[in-house]
Amino acid sequence: MKFPSILTRYSAKKTFTVTTGHQLNLFTGPLYFIYKIVSTINLAKNLQSAYPEYHFVPVYWMASEDHDFEEINNFKLDGKKYQWNSTQKGAVGEFLLDESFKAFF
Repeated sequence: MKFPSILTRYSAKKTFTVTTGHQLNLFTGPLYFIYKIVSTINLAKNLQSAYPEYHFVPVYWMASEDHDFEEINNFKLDGKKYQWNSTQKGAVGEFLLDESFKAFF
């Protein structure tokens, strides 16, 4: 499927998006992103096969503009909570890995 043909499908009345996204977090690694993207593409293909009268467009949303640092700044391991404390503000995807992050480890 070519990119321009996907874009023209958005305006069709029988078009649906199959949307997934990923919120920033600590320690999930790049393989999880790839898995989510491939799964979304495959789901759109399967839906297209099952319902050929409709169009299904896979969409991946990267939540790098998330401002909820408190939601993603910690994890628990063996009952202990590890937390990154930072005074940075704004979109979490633009945070610098500064001294506060080094202290986190």
